[in-house]
Amino acid sequence: MFVISIAALQRNTAVLREVKEAADCRLVLALKGFSCWKAFPYLREDLDGCCASGLWEALLARDYFQKSVVTYSPAYDDAEIAELCEFTHHLDFNSLSQWFRFRDRIMAHPRLSHVPPCFLSTSTTSPFLRSSALFRGVLPFLSA
Repeated sequence: MFVISIAALQRNTAVLREVKEAADCRLVLALKGFSCWKAFPYLREDLDGCCASGLWEALLARDYFQKSVVTYSPAYDDAEIAELCEFTHHLDFNSLSQWFRFRDRIMAHPRLSHVPPCFLSTSTTSPFLRSSALFRGVLPFLSA
């Protein structure tokens, strides 16, 4: 069991909100670092969504945070990709071979068929350290 100070959590998210606004960027909660879903209602207003490390964290974000879901995994399987295509908003791939393995399935998905191919690539870096735009892995699954 963990004890969380809601007041301290809200003070911290207020700081994050200020940084987000000053930087004019989107800010997501890394579930790998903090996945206490009972605290999500106190974070939801100030954050844009969650970054999930695979299907199970993505499902947690979808069901309990109920905002944008950014998903990264070093290894997806066919069933995970099929399920993630139904709801994730952003999907990162770990390698070109991973992207090539799933590209046709993703591009054929009715929810994703409108995504321009220029947004579909891969990343050879950590999901948190994107230094090369050429290898940036982005699938901005826009809600229809």
